[in-house]
Amino acid sequence: MGYIHEHGYIYLRQHKSYEEYLNFGATHSIKDSDMLSTTQEHNRGSYVCVFEVPYEQLDEIKEKIKFRFRYINNDKGGGDNFYARRIATLMKPYFEEENISHRKMDDEELDELLNRNRRSVTTNEACEIFKKNKILADLNKRKPTVEKVAKTVKRTTKKQSS
Repeated sequence: MGYIHEHGYIYLRQHKSYEEYLNFGATHSIKDSDMLSTTQEHNRGSYVCVFEVPYEQLDEIKEKIKFRFRYINNDKGGGDNFYARRIATLMKPYFEEENISHRKMDDEELDELLNRNRRSVTTNEACEIFKKNKILADLNKRKPTVEKVAKTVKRTTKKQSS
């Protein structure tokens, strides 16, 4: 059974290689989108704003935004997802004008979603965690069940009575 998404995300992303523009996009997973973007960027860009929207309307909302803001779109052959920076101030009023259910995420929520506040684990720590988990898994494999103990007791009792 697959995971059912409740929310989709509309985002604007900035990068120093296109300082005059913002990269507009829509995704069901902001974390996956961030990882994909950063693997394509020599220097990491960042989100300017992220809006949570109903997942089932994500594609429709994306197309409406593209149509509404086509006058500030900059399509120079690098994709139709680059817009003048002022789109960032126009998004929220547009959602409200069109009665589109939305919620602008704050920086703390975005960091939480991207797991940025988690401490990095060193290689040594990772090895120790792996060892502990392996030891626990081995112990669980060897841990006798009630049935195994009962069989052992029966066998031992039979051998002793013979």
